[in-house]
Amino acid sequence: MATILVAILFLFNACAEGIHDNRTIPDIVNYPGLSANKVELLHSQYGKVKLKVITQTVNVFSYQEEPKTEFPDGIVVEFFDDSMNVTSYLSANRAVYYENDNRWEAMGDVEAKNIEGTLFNTEYIEWDEKNEVIKSDRFIKVTEKDAIIIGRGFRAKQDFTDWEIFNISGDFSINKSEFNSDDDVETDTLMEIYPDIK
Repeated sequence: MATILVAILFLFNACAEGIHDNRTIPDIVNYPGLSANKVELLHSQYGKVKLKVITQTVNVFSYQEEPKTEFPDGIVVEFFDDSMNVTSYLSANRAVYYENDNRWEAMGDVEAKNIEGTLFNTEYIEWDEKNEVIKSDRFIKVTEKDAIIIGRGFRAKQDFTDWEIFNISGDFSINKSEFNSDDDVETDTLMEIYPDIK
């Protein structure tokens, strides 16, 4: 499966402003080999765009023992279906992509919303892009149309269509309606409103 970082190659042609090559800096390991501002990265699979990453700043550290790409000013990730409709989104104040194992970390006001309108809020996630799995061992709040679920730790598909909350400490009904976590809950469709990058 193609990795999303392949899209960085397109930074030289489109979707980026203010590219700076810092390779002349003596301490090359501790400085990004490439920096770019106002970037959109597209990830395609079998010729179809699967997701888009929107960010203000990208710093690529290619010379470290573990190559990584940092997004210090936050990210918004939009996930698409085969018809290029947005099915879910993910946003965070900061993110890091580790090239060797195709893994992401996102931290700070992490928020996601799926096609059913279910909202996820936490402070940290790990995203295994290769296996399309997102997980965390931190506090998690899930807001559905009829309930709010509080727990510590969760696991989900990367588009948040299938998810599980661990160590549930609270289960609160909204508008005093009864809620059972095993029941099917009718939720709103995904709102086409995306948060500003922090």
